[in-house]
Amino acid sequence: MLTCAKQRKSSLEDIPPQVAIRNYLEKYGFNGQLLKEDLDSKTKVSVVIPVYNEAGVITRCLQALNEQFYNAFEVVVVDNGSTDETLKEIENFSRQASYPLYVIEEHTPGVAAARKRGMDEVLSRLLKRGREFHHVLVVTDADVIPPKEWLEKIIVGLGCHRHGGLAGTHKASEEVEEKIHKATGIRNYFNIIPSLIEFIEKRGVGEIKMSGPNSAFTAVSYALGGGIKQEFSSDGKPKLSEVNNLGNRIRQCGYEIIPMWCQVVKNRRRELFEIINNCEDSYFPKSFSSSGRFNVIRENEVELLSFACNNVSKETWEYYRYKMIYKVLWNFVLQPFALGKKTEEQVREILTVKEIDTLLSSYSPLTNFPNNQYTHEFFRDLLSRLERVLQL
Repeated sequence: MLTCAKQRKSSLEDIPPQVAIRNYLEKYGFNGQLLKEDLDSKTKVSVVIPVYNEAGVITRCLQALNEQFYNAFEVVVVDNGSTDETLKEIENFSRQASYPLYVIEEHTPGVAAARKRGMDEVLSRLLKRGREFHHVLVVTDADVIPPKEWLEKIIVGLGCHRHGGLAGTHKASEEVEEKIHKATGIRNYFNIIPSLIEFIEKRGVGEIKMSGPNSAFTAVSYALGGGIKQEFSSDGKPKLSEVNNLGNRIRQCGYEIIPMWCQVVKNRRRELFEIINNCEDSYFPKSFSSSGRFNVIRENEVELLSFACNNVSKETWEYYRYKMIYKVLWNFVLQPFALGKKTEEQVREILTVKEIDTLLSSYSPLTNFPNNQYTHEFFRDLLSRLERVLQL
């Protein structure tokens, strides 16, 4: 069996694609193929969407895919045990779909298992097709609305044989941003985040992170990277980094992960739930159990937004935004710097010396909030400067 340690050169040049895919399926793949339909020779892209009780959002996602400029693609929806009208919504939409639309089931709970089942299904059919192995696997979520140029940009981005994956960002809808601005006076409340991430990437300062809402891989790089794997924390909770971890393994095989430069719109129900309830992590509510499925918020975004705008203090809105900014700077800039992967000169492309020292000081910028006036002053100054740099 091939290993990444021996693949840095050969994975890009010498290993036949069908061998890499066959080896992956034999070692890591789900047993058996669910779809009877063959993979059409004209199909170059497969979009895999895991779903669990997504009746309120799945149709908008599928309709956005109907409007793509690029049309040589299929969609594989993987149901993870929905108990609402999700499957009925998909069936109703299928009559107007301009692309092949398939639904399969994965009974192992969790979004990682659902993503993996969809990917393995595509690879099994790709191997059966027996030709044209330069195929693209795209991952997204049911509450995502991609722009019309999305798949077109993905195909172009993965045209180079050295590129194994694309990492994209996601933003809130204009409607969400407008309502928050009207209620709080804060512009680009959520959308400063993707703008900041892309600015960091363009400066070459940060380390690109892949995510489930907006990422893509070539079939061969996916196979050589060992595919999606579910990892668990010490207390048994599933980790939510299965797509990014795959990207890291693909890098180890000698491929490049590059920015996608195409934002998708993503539902902000989870973030709004956290703002309303002043909680850190709504992925795992108190009722969490390891036998649960996606374990994320399924409430209506419009209703959550209305409640938040009418009931949450501006101070709480500001604090949540501080935390979002801090997480981006830590994950993309400060952590690589602390690990010696980036120099201070590189980090100073984004942050001042004072900001670097403060943000590295054991989370002190967020300590004792809201009583710590320094927190407000520091982050307001930081955000004001970032907004000018980002031209927001």
